[in-house]
Amino acid sequence: MMNHPYLGRLWKRGRNSVEKLNTQYTHHCSLVKEIHNPSTTSSKMSQLVPSTTPIRTFEAHEDTVWAAAVFPDRRRMVATCSEDKTLRLWDLETGAVLKKMEGHSSEVWALVVSRDGQIIASGDRGGELIVWHGDTGESITQPIKAHSERIASLDFSPDGTLLATAGNDSVNFWCTKMWQMQGKPFKCGARLGVQLPL
Repeated sequence: MMNHPYLGRLWKRGRNSVEKLNTQYTHHCSLVKEIHNPSTTSSKMSQLVPSTTPIRTFEAHEDTVWAAAVFPDRRRMVATCSEDKTLRLWDLETGAVLKKMEGHSSEVWALVVSRDGQIIASGDRGGELIVWHGDTGESITQPIKAHSERIASLDFSPDGTLLATAGNDSVNFWCTKMWQMQGKPFKCGARLGVQLPL
């Protein structure tokens, strides 16, 4: 999945609380440095990306695509873009658009698919979160004002019971049954993204 460039493992769900984990930025930043270093770029990229030949082009969005995620079944993909404020549900085999998902009032910058493929969450430039049904692409929630500014990154806990949203202001945790915030926001003081442990 493409997402915010600064990913770190920030938390895991404990018995009754959210526990902070040590961030993995040191390893991530050194890897990013090596990838962006011209003297090591070709060797590192060949390790990360064995083939760079495109096998299919997905065209339907009206502007820049900011994020994409593949469903666990590897047959469907969701892509979201900046200026057209929509998400698309795609068939990976045929490249056909299965559903145009509308509801955001500003550009969509982040999305995530739950590990079971049942839920899609998307965040926009205005800090709004929308939750969608993974099979139908229909919205489960009305837009939720999750952050004061853009949502930069999203991730589900491994068991799917929590969603983490990261904005410029904080990281927030949401119960996926009632879609209400769990606990207090985790204040960051810097822009960051989240990726939960596998």
